[in-house]
Amino acid sequence: MDDRRTLLKTLATAAGGGVLLAALADGGSDATAAGKGKEKAGPTQSGFFGQMQVTANMVRSSRNTGILQLDAGLYSRDAAAQERANSLAPVMRAQWRATLQDFANRYHTPGRVPDAGLLATQLQATTNQVMGNRSVSVMMVALIAR
Repeated sequence: MDDRRTLLKTLATAAGGGVLLAALADGGSDATAAGKGKEKAGPTQSGFFGQMQVTANMVRSSRNTGILQLDAGLYSRDAAAQERANSLAPVMRAQWRATLQDFANRYHTPGRVPDAGLLATQLQATTNQVMGNRSVSVMMVALIAR
């Protein structure tokens, strides 16, 4: 439990108090994991990797009205999937940027709170397409509209 709290505090500090902080789940509560004798992962073994920052411009009526900034990473316990995702990081970053720009142009209205659930669904679909399978999950750390 302390390892998870430490990791979440580190992520929250790195995000600068962002809008959305994703909790890392093992598929069960700590009480059930401790009861089964399952070893808890430390901060370095959490499965969270590849943190990226992506920015998109919000444009209305041919003028720039602000930016959307996304801090996100990937989660997987599979070492082969982590290695493949790390090797595809430049492609992933470019595709995430295109997805975020599309979200900003189509679905976000400046002055309103962005729909993080819709964006997360779109980012996961993009990630699955780049990876070719569903071996990694998108973990949104912060979504900031300025």
